[in-house]
Amino acid sequence: MSTLLDENMTFGYFIREKRQAQGLKLCAVSAYLKISTVYLSDVERGKRTPFRGEKLKKLGKILELDPQDFVVMQNLSDKSRNISTDLNYLFDHTNARRALKMAQEKSITEDEWEGIIDYIDKL
Repeated sequence: MSTLLDENMTFGYFIREKRQAQGLKLCAVSAYLKISTVYLSDVERGKRTPFRGEKLKKLGKILELDPQDFVVMQNLSDKSRNISTDLNYLFDHTNARRALKMAQEKSITEDEWEGIIDYIDKL
């Protein structure tokens, strides 16, 4: 069942609730993620930085998250690390980074950006 995102919800609270709902112990999840139980416990309590990338995907898999809950978890991870999902997109897409670098090198103006956005919008 999908989770509604509460603005006060933390990454750690979310994953603890999902883990417990699946009846999974800390040691089972930490072994699957190849991290220490203490480390996972610290993440759940907000004392360590949330996961991202492959660890986040593996966590979603073991917690059996549906696509909507995976997005909630990803957004909570980003929020906890103060990174927007837009930046994660750039991290994950080489051509997006390349296009942004080219735009910077060519000193693209706001009007030119509007044209680029209009073009993308029509795709």
